[in-house]
Amino acid sequence: MKGIESDEFIKEYINFLKTESVYKIFIMEKNEQIIAAMFVTMIRKVPKPNKKESYIAYLTNVYTLKEYRNQGVGTKMLSYIKNYLKQNRCENIIVWPSDKAIDWYARNGFKSENEILECEL
Repeated sequence: MKGIESDEFIKEYINFLKTESVYKIFIMEKNEQIIAAMFVTMIRKVPKPNKKESYIAYLTNVYTLKEYRNQGVGTKMLSYIKNYLKQNRCENIIVWPSDKAIDWYARNGFKSENEILECEL
């Protein structure tokens, strides 16, 4: 990734990790090296009559080191996260995938159910 090693970016990223407690960061390690990471935040849904508290999960910054791709690492991690979210009353997961990742998400149960409207600010 271009610019990922700049000191300014690294400081900003570390500060983000220390201060943004709304994200749960899931990692996979091999030989004490992080080989994959996924960030998840849970958004509480507005309460409805006769319905238990529930959430929507937003999955972002899904990344696996190149040398570990196509080995099931991301799929295994995503499966773990999906189970975690189910246990924590999440009804669904939303993502904004890159074009390259759409097929991977589709293989893992994601589908385009609704057209999300977006307003750029």
